[in-house]
Amino acid sequence: EILQHFERIDKLELKTIVRQYKEHCRMLGKKVRVRTLRGDISGIAVDIDEEGNLVVESEDGKVMVSEGEASIL
Repeated sequence: EILQHFERIDKLELKTIVRQYKEHCRMLGKKVRVRTLRGDISGIAVDIDEEGNLVVESEDGKVMVSEGEASIL
């Protein structure tokens, strides 16, 4: 049942979810650290992309983060 519900989410619905999430995300514009399976990423949270990834501007450039534990520093 749950799987069928998620299968009904199309691109338009995803765009709406991402837009609403961005409106309420307290991390944007702040210094963050994200702990991922591949290591820590630190920088400024600058965006949530159309896929729902957190975009972090790090010393190495923009990084799209799809998983991990994010904290405001």
